Amino acid sequence: SLVFNLKPIDKISLEFSNAIKSIGLFPFAGQNCREWPLENWDLLGLYLLSKGYKVYYICLEEDKDLLSDFNSFNNGAQLFSDYSNDIFKVSEFIDFSICLDSFSSHLANFLRLPSITIFGSNNPALFLTNTSTPVSSDGGCVFYPCYNKPKCLNTEWQYACITSITVSNVVSVFEAKIGLINE
Repeated sequence: SLVFNLKPIDKISLEFSNAIKSIGLFPFAGQNCREWPLENWDLLGLYLLSKGYKVYYICLEEDKDLLSDFNSFNNGAQLFSDYSNDIFKVSEFIDFSICLDSFSSHLANFLRLPSITIFGSNNPALFLTNTSTPVSSDGGCVFYPCYNKPKCLNTEWQYACITSITVSNVVSVFEAKIGLINE
């Protein structure tokens, strides 16, 4: 269970009537210490496409150019970037989310989408939503967790917490979670 306002809140078990077919990838957060390297998002998208999933990259209109070189788009991935009018429409396109510890993880929770949240500088035990499974690492950083106030800047551990998480780490958690959902 989670603790919020000093009252325990049990994790909500989700039941899904059909298998996961489309996945939304949310590659951006508001701080560098919470952003997973963009090349990892492209590799993750390529992996998911190779397994037959429909992949949507979801971002703000002003961030879409940062994704323009992704090979995933040459292999069928799509972009959902004009959600300024109604962000909730994203649930019409995706039934699973892989996101960062940011607004997108809370959006997935609100929309009751199962998800994986990639954590950087925060402790997942404190910020994990009910519908999500965490992927995190301290990356060997002596300052972890720094709670979005990086003390690692200009050190050998700069953003090691998030950059040490590999695509394979995320894929392993995804495969385990999908197996549970699709059973």
